[in-house]
Amino acid sequence: MKKKYSNRFLGFLLLFFIIWITYILYSYFFKISYVNFEINSNTNSYSWTLYNVKYKKDFFCKQEKCIIENLPPFKYKLTIKKDNYNTFFKQVDLSKNNKIDVVLEKDIFLEPLEKKEFDKKDFIRKLKAKKQNFIEYKNQKLKYNNVVNNDNYIYFKSWDFLILQNVKNNTYIKKEFIPSINYIKQNWNDLFIINTNIGSFYLNKKTKNLDYFSMFDDYVKKWDYYIWVIKEDDFVRKNNFWFTNNKLNLVVLYNIKNKKVRIIDSFWSKITKIYLENNKVFIELWSDKKYELKNI
Repeated sequence: MKKKYSNRFLGFLLLFFIIWITYILYSYFFKISYVNFEINSNTNSYSWTLYNVKYKKDFFCKQEKCIIENLPPFKYKLTIKKDNYNTFFKQVDLSKNNKIDVVLEKDIFLEPLEKKEFDKKDFIRKLKAKKQNFIEYKNQKLKYNNVVNNDNYIYFKSWDFLILQNVKNNTYIKKEFIPSINYIKQNWNDLFIINTNIGSFYLNKKTKNLDYFSMFDDYVKKWDYYIWVIKEDDFVRKNNFWFTNNKLNLVVLYNIKNKKVRIIDSFWSKITKIYLENNKVFIELWSDKKYELKNI
């Protein structure tokens, strides 16, 4: 009788042990080992997908920081998407790292503008205006040009001097300047960029300092971006950024925050102007085509 009860007791202990081991294994592989996955992005309102061969789940994050709970700790492919931004791809292993910082970059591109129909009256008006673009300066009759995107300023050359005139208050900035000028534009409130046959100079209208911009022939700055122009035969600058395989004229984007450089577009035709107007970036080509930089 005692042996019978002893066998039952041992059987009960064995059953308890099996149940306990089963619970431990279940908890480890299916419950306790689940992890939370955290994404920290530089922008909000983005969607992302986590997937592998056996698992796929879609999420939407309203905030920059997003935490998803109870995910199996496996390897996944992560895709993050947002309108007007480049899609982000990365492989993640949640068993080793369950937190990731993501920088989504804007999908910045050049959009061609429709060419206006030929207006004969407008053409004649501009032609007459060009003929009248002369100013009297120290007993000289000199041809002047308008500063791009600032109607208050004109500029002209007198011998080896550049004169920048504010036509509103009739004040002048006079600097010794030999290079041949293609055009002058205003990029910031106090900064004029002078594009010439040997590159660009910038002139501060407050300090009157004139400096040579050695990095690129022409550029504009908007928000956290520089937009540069690299000529087709500028092999030195192309080599600096590993663009030597591209033989065309380049429009290049430089992100000040993350230091990334990429080509926005390239053209057979020479890029004659790049400038800001009404807080928009425009590019003009020798072929008489005009583009607007979008999504910046």
